[in-house]
Amino acid sequence: AHNPLGMAAMHGSLFLAAVWFWRAVIAEVDREGWKALAALLLTGKLFCLLGVLLTFAPRVIFGHGGHGGQPLDDQQLAGLVMLTACPLVYVGAAVVITRRWLAALRAARGWTPAGEHG
Repeated sequence: AHNPLGMAAMHGSLFLAAVWFWRAVIAEVDREGWKALAALLLTGKLFCLLGVLLTFAPRVIFGHGGHGGQPLDDQQLAGLVMLTACPLVYVGAAVVITRRWLAALRAARGWTPAGEHG
């Protein structure tokens, strides 16, 4: 946290890991949607757990509050942002993936819901 180049490398590696993850999830939707949903379920739970830990930790876990604020307040705010983003992103993505997956199954098997005849 004290080395700007090290922090930039860490943030860059996290960004690349996120791009890799989302590319894999999106690629899996059209092949086997359940794998994409399982990946979202697992990572979404871990992401939300980290947000809870940051929000309710009694002391600073990471960093030193480099923006002049109180380190614990900054950490708790970061945890709250994570807890807000978690359901919005992961649940939203899961809904879209489920809809696409069911539409593909419907088209492949000629399935129509009850009451719909075409």
